[in-house]
Amino acid sequence: MVLLFAGLVGVTFFALLVWAGTMVYRLYNPEHPRPFHEHPVVQRERATAEGEHVSVGVREIRADRRRAHRDAETQREYVWGRSEGIPEAWREDLWTRRN
Repeated sequence: MVLLFAGLVGVTFFALLVWAGTMVYRLYNPEHPRPFHEHPVVQRERATAEGEHVSVGVREIRADRRRAHRDAETQREYVWGRSEGIPEAWREDLWTRRN
């Protein structure tokens, strides 16, 4: 019984020791990122600038749509108690929900 317990504890201790060693190694030797010129976005922009056809992923399409939507919005200035950018329907809704 003691031998079985010692075996299980030994295997568990060894697994934890390997895990801790791996974590320490990764802390002191992190993975190095790719150089800037090798990044896929930079390569895609360079190829597009040269006139080549480039495959585009869903992530890039969504990012472009978000950027276009963000750029299309106008800047709105807010003043205490009133704002120029809120539609009248929202203002009425806020008035009906007031405390």
